Amino acid sequence: MSQQFSSLKFWSIVRWWLFSPWLARTRWSRQGWYDAWECWKAVMASSNVGTEGEIAGWRDFMRRIQDCDVVVAVIGLGYVGLPLALTIAERGIKCIGYDIDATKISHLRNGASYIDHISAERIQKTLCRGSFELIDDVKGLARSDAILVCVPTPLDRSRQPDLSFVINTMREVARHLKPGQLVVLESTTYPGTTSDVVSPILEESGLTTGEDFLLAYSPEREDPGNESYTTGQIPKIVGADDARSLEIVTGAKGRAWGRGDLAWV
Repeated sequence: MSQQFSSLKFWSIVRWWLFSPWLARTRWSRQGWYDAWECWKAVMASSNVGTEGEIAGWRDFMRRIQDCDVVVAVIGLGYVGLPLALTIAERGIKCIGYDIDATKISHLRNGASYIDHISAERIQKTLCRGSFELIDDVKGLARSDAILVCVPTPLDRSRQPDLSFVINTMREVARHLKPGQLVVLESTTYPGTTSDVVSPILEESGLTTGEDFLLAYSPEREDPGNESYTTGQIPKIVGADDARSLEIVTGAKGRAWGRGDLAWV
């Protein structure tokens, strides 16, 4: 990516490292210095990735994100996905909402809410703006630049996350995945799910993670009904296995939320 993007990310990391309350105890410790060094290596790696053509393409993606000239799809319109989709649409970014439950799509198209802390008035206003579109056909995901997956991961009998919803959803995404798209898993799960479970499924499309499409993880941090900390105010954590995905998802998340409270992992 360009030196401008790397420089911006570097100073964002410096700010996070110096002022983040989560690092209050470890900032000046050996672990704190190690974390800062790892972040710096990621920055340096991201400034020399891919051919000139590839870099130009991803640079254009970043520009379109900053200009809100992208289409974001949210899969799963429950207590996490719906407020996320509304927040994105309210920022002026075109958002497509999809849920396997046709009843939810029907309610939303009629301007009705099925979640207590999401008012019907908010849904109606967002629909009237024209930035929130509801689809009942998964093929519509092909029109998006980024796909955010917010499906349930309930605990099974062994108290482990049940990934069946994630796996089935990613198989559907893989069928319609196109080069240049960003896929972000938002569901709560255990470390390694994105790289060990999601990536192989998406690569069944014939595309390669980090080269043909981007893949990242940003766990949901929703506090339903909390008026002091809404979806647009809660800091987000983002992570990716490659520098390019990390660069793009950082820009996308910061733009969608309209704030810079992001931490890289």
